[in-house]
Amino acid sequence: MTKVELCQIIGNNIRTERIRRNMTIEDLAELLCVSNGYVGLVEHGRRGTTARTLFDLSNIFSIPINDLFKVESQTMKESDDLRRPRIDKIIGLLDGMSGAELDCMANLIKSQRDFKCHLLSSSIEQLNLRINEIS
Repeated sequence: MTKVELCQIIGNNIRTERIRRNMTIEDLAELLCVSNGYVGLVEHGRRGTTARTLFDLSNIFSIPINDLFKVESQTMKESDDLRRPRIDKIIGLLDGMSGAELDCMANLIKSQRDFKCHLLSSSIEQLNLRINEIS
């Protein structure tokens, strides 16, 4: 996972939580003591944020800080209409492979997914350590 992707995930989750609470960007900016523009940039994934701000956001929203890193945000999910052609392309590539080749491909995909989860988990652990230093 790249830094840009992580910023987009965090930004989408911040926006989702803000909207869920019927807050405006201005409301959130005021609570964080930052500018409206800064909140907008963070929500759109164009700017990263500090561990301190993430800690403050988890308190404002009354959620665990890890929730700001969730990849399963509804705004991040692609519709089946967009995914289907990609899935069909992969199926076409797998068609005709032996059982052993299919097992190998399944292991490769699982390894890639596990690696991304490990990177995200490591980032969250590092963030939690920094937050504990701040607190």
